[in-house]
Amino acid sequence: MKNPLAREAQSIIVGAITEWGITHGGLRTGGLTRDELRRKAIEIFLRNKNKRLLISIDHSDTLSLYADTFVREKHFELAVVMQATWLEHVLNKIVDVYGTRRKLSKEEIVQMIREANFRAKVGWVLKLLRAPSIPSEHLKVMNRLAEARNEFVHYKWKGLAIGQGDCHYEEVLAEFVATRRFMERYVRKYLHRNYERGKGSRTTAPDSSPQSAS
Repeated sequence: MKNPLAREAQSIIVGAITEWGITHGGLRTGGLTRDELRRKAIEIFLRNKNKRLLISIDHSDTLSLYADTFVREKHFELAVVMQATWLEHVLNKIVDVYGTRRKLSKEEIVQMIREANFRAKVGWVLKLLRAPSIPSEHLKVMNRLAEARNEFVHYKWKGLAIGQGDCHYEEVLAEFVATRRFMERYVRKYLHRNYERGKGSRTTAPDSSPQSAS
């Protein structure tokens, strides 16, 4: 394939099918090279009764980028909105992936995402889907971020006296740094099963993971 645009499009599509195979198609990653994973993913895709390739855009990286930019520019309220939206995207992705692995219908997964609030998604929804739980220390930080986001979006913040500083949003964001790293590791380990896109790289995830993390 000589056309560079065609090669790039092929790489993107095959990469998307590979990630789908790992997250939704039951593809195990243990000890396989990137090319081996891609071949197996395509085999799974072709065996699928519904061979439609539906494209969706994951805005998670863009949201994180905007959040970091707003922090550097000291627009902490806007950074909180971006970071909280990023978190919501990640939680919805967890529900989508584990809902698929537990054989729920697409309609049931969409309903769960739309109707379950934040506390439900990090609580009983994860338990119902047998997804790995999130440690309490990170749940507390997530709650603070969600509350700060709602304060700003719904105009619920408290008034301040003239000259009185407010570092609330900045503090929430600083506290969230470790939790964001934890959630990035969570997605990498349990959803992507440590799949890396690097050329020729081998994955390190075991072929038989615990039921809660399958």
